[in-house]
Amino acid sequence: MLPGLRVQKRSEILNVADCRHVGLWLDLLDRRIAQGDDAATTELRDALLDDFHQTVRIPETRGDCEAMRDLAALWTRVKEEDREARLSDLAGFLRSWLRPDDVDRLVGRGASRILSTIHKVKGLEFDDIFVMPSTSAFPMGRDDLARAAAEEARVLYVAGTRAKERMLRLHGEREAAWFADPPRAFTGRDESRFLNGNGAEIDLGWTADGRGFNSNPANLHDYIETHVAVGDPISVGGRGGGAGRALFHVNAAGRRTQVGFLAWNTGAAGPQSELRVATIVRFAPDVPPQWAIGCTWIYAVLVEGRLR
Repeated sequence: MLPGLRVQKRSEILNVADCRHVGLWLDLLDRRIAQGDDAATTELRDALLDDFHQTVRIPETRGDCEAMRDLAALWTRVKEEDREARLSDLAGFLRSWLRPDDVDRLVGRGASRILSTIHKVKGLEFDDIFVMPSTSAFPMGRDDLARAAAEEARVLYVAGTRAKERMLRLHGEREAAWFADPPRAFTGRDESRFLNGNGAEIDLGWTADGRGFNSNPANLHDYIETHVAVGDPISVGGRGGGAGRALFHVNAAGRRTQVGFLAWNTGAAGPQSELRVATIVRFAPDVPPQWAIGCTWIYAVLVEGRLR
């Protein structure tokens, strides 16, 4: 049984073992280990990756994609650290608290220029950092002013420690509000809110329990596995008490399929929201759903972008 999302429920830190392609890759490794815990040779790597590419039908295994290259690169990094590494060592490494930004560092991925939220660049470094001012309300949640200001300072520290040489921080009215002593509220000039691909922002169990508009969770599970890819657009809809909370995957033909539901604490959103799939994770609920016979996990689609 995979670790599930016990940590994901509490923070934005995501264990890569819960990502769809890594979880399925671990399943394949486990089956191979059951036959014999062989040395993690390059030849075995290539054979298993080819098997994975040919038999696992998910978006990450289509064509020459980054996800497949990352799996190969991580195998190579484990071998570089331990020339005697076996399959169980590789599986244990992937099941450790390895985060997506850790993978970026290990495979040597970087970019000369990126536009990102501060949360998304944790663990990465850049020569220069530019932090733009925010126009959203302060505080954004229900925290008191002092606690919210402390969190703002913590996030700013994360931004500052990403810079190798220089950081330029633009100071606006919102920054002046939380930096004041004592902090003061700021009503904001932008009603937008942002999702950061955090499991706490959605109803993780919606895809499993067959309630509401998810009358056939087994079919939805298959749809998410084979059709939903990172970066795909997500629209917001819903009716009745769920208005503005239903999350719909939009395929290339414009067809909408509901794949999730916003958590009640996140609030509702309008049709002008700009959302996309952040990642697809394997979520281990406390009680496995009856329709998932022999399977201890189900899929959940994490979403990022602007809520309007």
